[in-house]
Amino acid sequence: MRLSNKNKAVLIALEYGYDVSRDGKRVKGVRVKRIKLQTVKKYGKKYKGFTVRLKCGQRATVLVHKLQAYKKYGKAAFESGIVVRHLNDNSLHNNWDNLALGTQAENMQDKVENNKLEEDNLPF
Repeated sequence: MRLSNKNKAVLIALEYGYDVSRDGKRVKGVRVKRIKLQTVKKYGKKYKGFTVRLKCGQRATVLVHKLQAYKKYGKAAFESGIVVRHLNDNSLHNNWDNLALGTQAENMQDKVENNKLEEDNLPF
């Protein structure tokens, strides 16, 4: 399985001892009790994330929902064609019960069910 840079950043964060709370609101590290989360804009949405320094001196952004999904689902969170869905369609809510794996089509269906998108406007 070829990993994207986002997924590699998750594995590096875990290797460095970072962990996310079950409610998805706090990240802690081995040396730091609480990591300050930043709001990262990706794909036109806002997500919570934090930065880790790589051994080569570069930095990588870890998205909290990707870290939480990996903790919950393991390698399945990194499979091709799979996205991490926020069931309530709020990309800032990263709690354990709000995240699920699925396809992009299922992710769009969540928007319909949460009245965020009209069913007639789905791209498929």
